[in-house]
Amino acid sequence: MNLETCCHQVTETGTQRRMIAQYGIAVGIGLLLLVIGCAYLLARRAGRAVREFREEQHEDFVSRGKP
Repeated sequence: MNLETCCHQVTETGTQRRMIAQYGIAVGIGLLLLVIGCAYLLARRAGRAVREFREEQHEDFVSRGKP
């Protein structure tokens, strides 16, 4: 094995590691965006449920107050 072959192998290994790292970062960012999207949708759904609950409670309270 000469010096040129050794340096070429190190360069290929470094390039492969860099590509794997970039792929990992891309997958990580994609998963993070997916989690953010799911959390946003769940928060909207919970907000609607709370709003509906308050409206129901208000209607019950108002209907009980009438003679």
